[in-house]
Amino acid sequence: MKFSIDTLLPHSNDMIMIDEIVEISPEQITAKRLIKEGDVYVSDAKLAGFAMLELMAQTIGAYAGYYAKTNGAKPTLGFLIGSRKFDILKDGIEVGVCVHIKAVCSIQDESGFGVWDGEIYDQKQIYATAKLSVLSPNQETLERMKR
Repeated sequence: MKFSIDTLLPHSNDMIMIDEIVEISPEQITAKRLIKEGDVYVSDAKLAGFAMLELMAQTIGAYAGYYAKTNGAKPTLGFLIGSRKFDILKDGIEVGVCVHIKAVCSIQDESGFGVWDGEIYDQKQIYATAKLSVLSPNQETLERMKR
């Protein structure tokens, strides 16, 4: 099943930083992004290094949105709780480069809490790696959080 990214993420179009899902399975997801001039966080013809964490987080969000829609539910908000071992291996990604963003689930519990291993790479190099802690609550949990 294929969905457009804007139906999977609760972001405005300007803030959506991934183009499409390349591969998805219950344990992992790979998305891709062509870095363009005018993209959010692009300055001096480069995507800023810190923004690579957001690329990974949005890829995980697309995973949650994909499985929500596949199961007949509406995608909900997700939260990046934190990261460990965020290694920026190259100072930014140049405009015109198409990168893949891979996220592999280490653990995921029924509350929606999960730990994911993320990596951003192209055919030549790895740009960044991180371990991300996220919360992707279902609608019922999200409603309880609002109280």
